[in-house]
Amino acid sequence: MSDRAGADGAVLGVSAAVALERQLLAHLSFVSSLTFGQDFFEFRFSQAPAAAIESVWSRQPLTTGIYRAYLQHMDAGGLTDLLHRYPVLARLLCQSVEQWIQATTDLCRRFRADHADLMSSFGWEAEPIEGALEDVRTDLSDRHRGGQSVYECRLRNGGRVIYKPRTVEPEAAFYEFIARLNKLGLPLELKIVRSLDRGTHGWVEYVPVEPCHSEAEIERYYARAGILLAVLHLLAITDVHCENLIASGEHPVVVDLETLLSERPRAGRHRSAAVEPDDEDSILRTGFLPQWETTPDGRRFDMSALGADDKQDPGLRHVTWRSVNTDQMRVIEDAGVAVSASHRVRLGDRFPTVAEHLPQFLAGFEAAYDGLMASRPALLSDKRLLEAFDDLELRVLVRSTETYTRLHLHLLHPQYLQDGIDRSLELEWLARPLCATASPRTGRAQVYESERRAMEMLDIPHFGTAAWRKMKHADDDGDFLRLCGDRDSQVLCRRLAKLSAADRSRQIAVIEEAISSRFVVR
Repeated sequence: MSDRAGADGAVLGVSAAVALERQLLAHLSFVSSLTFGQDFFEFRFSQAPAAAIESVWSRQPLTTGIYRAYLQHMDAGGLTDLLHRYPVLARLLCQSVEQWIQATTDLCRRFRADHADLMSSFGWEAEPIEGALEDVRTDLSDRHRGGQSVYECRLRNGGRVIYKPRTVEPEAAFYEFIARLNKLGLPLELKIVRSLDRGTHGWVEYVPVEPCHSEAEIERYYARAGILLAVLHLLAITDVHCENLIASGEHPVVVDLETLLSERPRAGRHRSAAVEPDDEDSILRTGFLPQWETTPDGRRFDMSALGADDKQDPGLRHVTWRSVNTDQMRVIEDAGVAVSASHRVRLGDRFPTVAEHLPQFLAGFEAAYDGLMASRPALLSDKRLLEAFDDLELRVLVRSTETYTRLHLHLLHPQYLQDGIDRSLELEWLARPLCATASPRTGRAQVYESERRAMEMLDIPHFGTAAWRKMKHADDDGDFLRLCGDRDSQVLCRRLAKLSAADRSRQIAVIEEAISSRFVVR
């Protein structure tokens, strides 16, 4: 990487470089664990047939003789032989290293180029560029566009900023709108998050996870959450799940806004909820409110911003190792339990739920909704504000991330890493709902091809509005046309015009039922 990055690599401090290297190691392990695990099991069996009885063998006192022999075997040509037997794995590992080098080089180059503007935009003390990027927290998002993901950057001068390898214009437009609403007189001001956009990438203010210190702060948090919900609904923002919300003291803060202006409903989510959206204007579409989802085997989980607990099981089975670096080492597919509390407001050791503060939440929503109706003329006449929502590069959600992740995990089993044809046949599952016609539609075939390329790069497929519109979806392909819609200021204008007392009452009823179906309302 140092050769590719050149002088730009000097921006990395020791801790940052180590964190990035560990990111690569973790990803390579993720890709190869099942295959290496199987190979180690076979080698171990040749040395100790009793190891075939895994349940008994794993309870033996830990030893290392066979493990050390396996390392010597791999060093003496076993690794080369393994990669010859699994050429798809060899390709994926080489590709992963190349992607990591490119992503790391991009980070270093962009940080150096933007350093002075970052100091100015975020009000930080100027410092020498060498080693200025002291530490990095990696993989804060899914992988897109060749292994790119979101990082938290910690600077030597104490500053912290979020690096996103995409435009952050959606965040800028959203928070400009919030600033305007604050001036127009929201019941409680919402937090403004600063950003610096560079087109290909951007930098967003770090929002710390912080507890509340009093019951009054908790009440204000949930009042603000109600206000925020009204704004999310107005701007037709979807996919506000628990990983996209930060509880920062008495401020709920949304940190991913690529789904702005998603006026049309999206397909592909299979929910089992007490409340189902009865039309595309339901406030449930934000993803902010509690909603049960179901795994393929029927288990329920809730990943919503206001409903997710700190532990959820969406049914994903990830690979993990036990008894590492011993003869008893083994690979298991562990429950993919999402563990996070950054979205949960906290007071001491308690995590008060929205059900416990439903009056404050509803009061915030109702006051904000009424305020938006009262401010409608001012907002509709603010040309500069409206134009901020035009020509944004936004995300089109075709399928759920869980769908792609399950397929990735399936394809990392050894039988799909020996022959690229076998792997590609499994990937064709994605084409079935898209091209299930005698003559596949051009736009749908292009969607599948984009998905296939992304999956071969171990990415979660990502569709931007610009690329989506170039796919030439047929005028009568209503399902696909509805996935994107207008995605501009006209959406905001239409939704402002549709605000009414009757709709407010309807949405409040939806909110109440969604919360009561998830929690015991006191």
